[in-house]
Amino acid sequence: MKKLVFLAMICMILSVSNVFAYGRDGTVSLIESGIGAYLCQYKNDDGAVQNEIMYIFEAIGETEAQKNAKDTWNVFYRNKAGVLTHMESTWIGMNLTQGSFDWVFRKKERVSYGWTGQRMEASMENRFECPKHSFIDYDWNHEMCFGDNDVCGSNFEKGPFKSVEFSESIFYVMNNNIKAAYLQVTFDEYKNSKNTIDGLIKSKALAATKTRYQFDTVYVTPEFVKNYIEKHSILEEDFNALKSRMAQEEQKAIDAGTLTEEEKQELEKKKAVNFNDFTGGGLVPPVNPSEGTDCNSILGNEMTEVINNIFKTIQYAGPILVILLTAADILKVVLNGEMNEMKKISNKFMKRLIAAMLLFFVPLLCSVVFDVVGITVPDSCIGQLK
Repeated sequence: MKKLVFLAMICMILSVSNVFAYGRDGTVSLIESGIGAYLCQYKNDDGAVQNEIMYIFEAIGETEAQKNAKDTWNVFYRNKAGVLTHMESTWIGMNLTQGSFDWVFRKKERVSYGWTGQRMEASMENRFECPKHSFIDYDWNHEMCFGDNDVCGSNFEKGPFKSVEFSESIFYVMNNNIKAAYLQVTFDEYKNSKNTIDGLIKSKALAATKTRYQFDTVYVTPEFVKNYIEKHSILEEDFNALKSRMAQEEQKAIDAGTLTEEEKQELEKKKAVNFNDFTGGGLVPPVNPSEGTDCNSILGNEMTEVINNIFKTIQYAGPILVILLTAADILKVVLNGEMNEMKKISNKFMKRLIAAMLLFFVPLLCSVVFDVVGITVPDSCIGQLK
């Protein structure tokens, strides 16, 4: 029993500097093997990458347990040492920016969206696109923020970093496939297709993307891929160029006498379709994070942020103190050669651990109660009232 307790103490101390083997290099390796794709990249004014978002594909036939255990979404930031890495918990080495969409962008407090403390809506997983900017906060617990505005809260001292187009990104590939689709449409396809013009483009762009990433054969096609192509396939210049090209082909067919009356009527309908007839895919509009939430409170927005920061400090102070005090006790015993004192240290460690657990969960409980009774502002409202 003594050995187990001693081992637990040593593991807890060592976990402070724990680094996951499955880090950025491991994720890049998977992507280079065709198992995933780059999504977003953010650079500073000097052209150095500050944030990255990567995605690992779901294999066809995966069980629910395999899906839940999969590190699908990966977010990286450049830490103070200048290394691109996942973000980890301060004291237990838990990876906070690798896992499911829910884990990375909704459950954990390290990745905000739009403003400090706000999270992405669950529906954004299926309609994900790269936010325009990213931000990094190096104070105490390191944090990241993504959003389309050039501010994300006063605590983010680094940024905004701009989203950049790069050839490895799946969005770059889809954009190229969309443009290529306009050039690939033949007159026979155009003439015989029962779909509208946009349907032809979308089906070709999606088919090319599926072939490129082995979707529907080896991997499941991500919903955000389908929705992106649905939303972004109609390009005014390319659309008008296609109509002009098809009109020339039609005239050639008329001159050659190869068109039936039914085909002529169908082509007339397609001629009547204009760029302005398209609305961009009709995707679900962005959801206001505070919709349906009562954002009134006794303390107000700014004081709520102060209270939340105090609660977080209390939560993490306990475990850190346990580690430091226990390490000091062990060091003292080792230096003095008083190994018989290990039992006392074990007892102290267990008491400190229980106290630290209370310190961790009591602020969390208080935070929930404060939100419910209206003393503080719910997290989803912070930033909306500024």
